[in-house]
Amino acid sequence: MHNKLEAEITKSGGKVNKSLPLMKGFAAEITPKQIQEIAAREEVRHISLDSTVEALLDVATQTLGVPEQWSLGNTGKGRVVAIVDSGIYPHPDLSQPNNRIIAFKDFINGKKLPYDDFGHGTHVAGIIAGNGYMSNGQYKGVAPEASIVGVKVLNQYGVGKVSNVIAGIQWVVKNKNTYAIDVLNLSLGAIATESWTTDPLSQAAQKAWEAGMIVVAAAGNDGPNPGTIRTPSINPNIITVGALDDQGTPDPNDDVIAGFSSQGPTIDGFAKPDRYAPGVNITSLLADTTYVPKEKGGSGGTPSLKIVALGNSSKTTTSQYYNTMSGTSLATALISGEVALLLN
Repeated sequence: MHNKLEAEITKSGGKVNKSLPLMKGFAAEITPKQIQEIAAREEVRHISLDSTVEALLDVATQTLGVPEQWSLGNTGKGRVVAIVDSGIYPHPDLSQPNNRIIAFKDFINGKKLPYDDFGHGTHVAGIIAGNGYMSNGQYKGVAPEASIVGVKVLNQYGVGKVSNVIAGIQWVVKNKNTYAIDVLNLSLGAIATESWTTDPLSQAAQKAWEAGMIVVAAAGNDGPNPGTIRTPSINPNIITVGALDDQGTPDPNDDVIAGFSSQGPTIDGFAKPDRYAPGVNITSLLADTTYVPKEKGGSGGTPSLKIVALGNSSKTTTSQYYNTMSGTSLATALISGEVALLLN
């Protein structure tokens, strides 16, 4: 039915940007008059604004007790985490000695091979599954043998449209079995303005959860005021993660909730976040945001070590390969990695 409606919108001067069968709908640019006409139709259940979405370890992993899991041989091997974000840069900690970026889909520029022109997704990926290759294991992610599926839905400024994120989640759901995806990491969010039952991004996350994936999402960085949980984290069926300040120590007794971490209740009155994890001054992978993959030839698009080192392979200080960031996005990645360990 929505295909017919799409055709009518196009015929009347509107523009259909994206078909979203996961939601039994589509994204379009239409006039206020068209909105009124469409809203009156019996087959239309809901209309929502295509809002803007924003990108929201050594000590951190100790705070979570991860080294104990490693000592038992639990490293996330065989598990796959999909990261819907700004992309994935083929950093040595993900591509050496074996490439663990098993798939990449780009909804922004349509490139076939992994890259990250903002750097956020790569930082998140390193927290989840970096193996510490360029730091002698110091900056190792939570599940250092897990595999990664990168889905680029945010642009070079770390922002994007809800419809793009939904398209990314839709692709993950469609390809869940192809790549054996276990966990969906959503270190991004938009301001919540409606119930989780009608919010499009929340409902897309719901579809991923119904498909059998564990969905982990960032609470948001709008704290400490209450009622600031972002979507899709307002969904009660997914794991919403807030950020702790671990004070730079592995001792959890001095941990406090980070001042920027969004607080519940959600717009529907649910208590959130569900989990907290370190999210202040987290060191992880530094992306070369100028890197553009070669679409033809080469070894699958993985850059040389010299390119990975940002043009200087003679120095191996960690600052060439790693940087430090803060946010609930990073706490979310820690929990996604922890879930990958727990699934083993």
